[in-house]
Amino acid sequence: MSLTIAQLEEQVRQNPLDAKAWVDLGLQIAEEEQNMEKSLSTLTKGLCYQPFDPELRLQRGRKFNSINRFARAVSDLTLACRLKPEEWQNWYYLSVSYNLWGKYEESAAGFEECAKHIKEKQGLYPIVDWLFNTYTTLGWKEKAQKALDLIDTSIPCVPLDYSYRKRVMLSKGEIDPEKFIDLDEIERTCIKAKDRPKLELVSQLYGLANYYHYIGNMEKYDETLLKLLEQPLFHNAFGYIKGVQEAKARGLIH
Repeated sequence: MSLTIAQLEEQVRQNPLDAKAWVDLGLQIAEEEQNMEKSLSTLTKGLCYQPFDPELRLQRGRKFNSINRFARAVSDLTLACRLKPEEWQNWYYLSVSYNLWGKYEESAAGFEECAKHIKEKQGLYPIVDWLFNTYTTLGWKEKAQKALDLIDTSIPCVPLDYSYRKRVMLSKGEIDPEKFIDLDEIERTCIKAKDRPKLELVSQLYGLANYYHYIGNMEKYDETLLKLLEQPLFHNAFGYIKGVQEAKARGLIH
């Protein structure tokens, strides 16, 4: 069972050099209180005591992404990669940060490095999806198609990557886009956590919008982006952040 915020606060008070306790406290604050600034402040305090802890750098970088501070995220996550280059998550979130920041070539290079550190094929779904999208944005269509060949979608995914697997299947032409969003299926299939179906819907709507953009159906692309932006929760999710960026670029919102 997870420790409470009060228990974790007592842990870091008694042993401020305990990097894991600072990480756990920062994440617990983000989850329970939905207070990203307080979570960031907590992780920053931890870094005052352990400035070269890769997990603290990773988690603070992720939180910077969630509030659109992408340059700060890149700074933390670059250091996390230097400190622990064998950890795929460091490369993954660095590459996401570059993508959200609009640095697509750096993002693609990071995802390529990330793929080298994945030990099990089933973990490739998020990397393949992001690589495909990033290559597509760069106009590298041949590379985008080769990225899809990195995984056979008959391979099961880890439960957290359910929507990424569906997005890869959509990009491969294995799912009818008109049947892609299935609310009943989302409820049945996603992990059992508070509001998780709503997060999966955000992820899948962005994936569908990206697919329509890729095939050149701009009417459906705009329509799906607007539907994504109507979602009431998870505005700090990567798909929602990208949706806002792309809707602004299309002149759909200001």
